[in-house]
Amino acid sequence: MSLKEIINIINDNTLGSKQMALKILEKIKDLPKEKAAEIIEYAANKHPTMAILKHINDQIRSGKTSPEDLINELKRMDVKIAHNLTKILDKNLRIVTYSRSQTLLNIFRTLYKNGYVKEIYLSESRPTMEGIKFAEELAETGIKTTLTIDIYLPELIKEADIVVIGCDAILPNKDIVNKIGSKPLAIAANYYKKPFIVTGDEFKYTNKDVLIKYGDPREIYSGEKNLIVVRNPYFEIVPHKLITYLVTNKEIIRP
Repeated sequence: MSLKEIINIINDNTLGSKQMALKILEKIKDLPKEKAAEIIEYAANKHPTMAILKHINDQIRSGKTSPEDLINELKRMDVKIAHNLTKILDKNLRIVTYSRSQTLLNIFRTLYKNGYVKEIYLSESRPTMEGIKFAEELAETGIKTTLTIDIYLPELIKEADIVVIGCDAILPNKDIVNKIGSKPLAIAANYYKKPFIVTGDEFKYTNKDVLIKYGDPREIYSGEKNLIVVRNPYFEIVPHKLITYLVTNKEIIRP
């Protein structure tokens, strides 16, 4: 394990929150508790919208559990979320999803094996394009996968049966925080009268105010025109009124 490897993981903006957490935990599982907590705390401060990192830091600092135990617990949570989803889903579904999520990858694998998934539609997920990697991961599972541009994905909801996304944080009022572009999908799903389902484990809950992270402006524009102001938000809040079901490892909620 090298510190440079861990920093590269923390700085990888194409990773979902759970995928980042799992990668960091794998790297720090043999470190002393204080050093491990120091690294997780740095990651949590770097990514304030990723509630899971704060929970993991609290767990490690309390001495209640080890990184290895947390890895196993996070994987068990995905199994439970998939099981809860089967209680509300029909078989052979065409599903719209978005961004890149380790939880969703694990869930879709399980659902596909059990006949719930016919096809998945997703987009490139600008500006870091992590949706392309997610499409490749889904296709490697054997799932028929359609990849499109971000602006067209809401239109594909007409052809789909449901929308299923992950989240980076669940707020006390059941609003959720996720990749920028999630809210237009929720609005489109409501317009086309298709269920909009959000998945997330219990570590995604937060009682803190969420600071929306902005990315490097050069990801959008690297020219020299000084009058161009770039806004590059990575996340946004999706109101709970637009969510049909919030499915966690513990419960199914209708916000």
